[in-house]
Amino acid sequence: METLKEKEIKIYARANDFLQVQGIDDLAKLIQVPIKLLLELIEKSDESYHAFKIPKKRGGYREIDSPNSSLKLIQKRINYLLSVIYYGMKPACVHGFVKTVTEHGESFSIVSNAAQHVKEQYVVNMDLQDFFHTIDIWRVKSVFMSYPFFFGNDVAAFLALLTTYQERLPMGAPTSPVVSNLACFLFDRRMMRFSEEQELCFTRYADDLTFSSNRKITDTTVRAATEIIKEYGFAVNEEKTRIFTSRGQQVVTGLKVNEKVNVDRKYIRNIRAMLNNWATHGLVKASSQNENAFQFLNILKGKLDFLSMVRGKNDTIYQKLHEKFWNLQQQLA
Repeated sequence: METLKEKEIKIYARANDFLQVQGIDDLAKLIQVPIKLLLELIEKSDESYHAFKIPKKRGGYREIDSPNSSLKLIQKRINYLLSVIYYGMKPACVHGFVKTVTEHGESFSIVSNAAQHVKEQYVVNMDLQDFFHTIDIWRVKSVFMSYPFFFGNDVAAFLALLTTYQERLPMGAPTSPVVSNLACFLFDRRMMRFSEEQELCFTRYADDLTFSSNRKITDTTVRAATEIIKEYGFAVNEEKTRIFTSRGQQVVTGLKVNEKVNVDRKYIRNIRAMLNNWATHGLVKASSQNENAFQFLNILKGKLDFLSMVRGKNDTIYQKLHEKFWNLQQQLA
């Protein structure tokens, strides 16, 4: 049986092979896809995606461009290699779209992101507008021609064509998250230098930027950060800029950070209400008109799993809610 160390060696060996790619033929062999299929997918890129919209929680719609099964498989293989490479070079400020490539590696999430800003007097949240769509094909090509890839023009252009749609990063492609991180590499390092100069803690989770400090964060500082964002080709969604002080509730990537990383009280009340409704009226009646019993169970389990991730499995509240969930499940058997 393969040991953990042997698995890690294979993982990094494949990533190194990717960095050594000299031509399109090398790339095709590495991802084990006939070059003819790669060329066909690029030539017929308009037919390789299915576009649709999904509603946002706060109104409006999000455009999704989902690749077909063939292209998605190729992108998943490329994504695996890119994720391994990015994990080894990521700036400390990045917590979103970072895959743990080894079993003992550090993990990153909205929880690790929020944890950087606990017990700070001031917290500022900013949002990058149309994040994926702002990163165009030329920027993606330059990513593959820069550190740590340094691919030639042909390979860089080929990879850019395989990972973009309508000359921009598609929201829905497996490769878009890690490519967006790679495209932000210099931006992240620049923002970290700025934050160090201003005595701020800075993190980025995808398009969510957060700054915090025990010193007052002034409008001048926010404007200076905005100028850097513009320098790197992004735009700030002004409506989502928020400044929190310790006198009120401070939220980072949807989690409270005043005293510790925590969910909102409403979240726990919602889980408790779902469990009580189930216990009182039975599973079928507890399910709303828009859910069947199976969906209800999945939603409830997902909420409990998230609570466990945020507060920990040893948390008293989580344990009580989980125990009630388990007991009710046992009654279904």
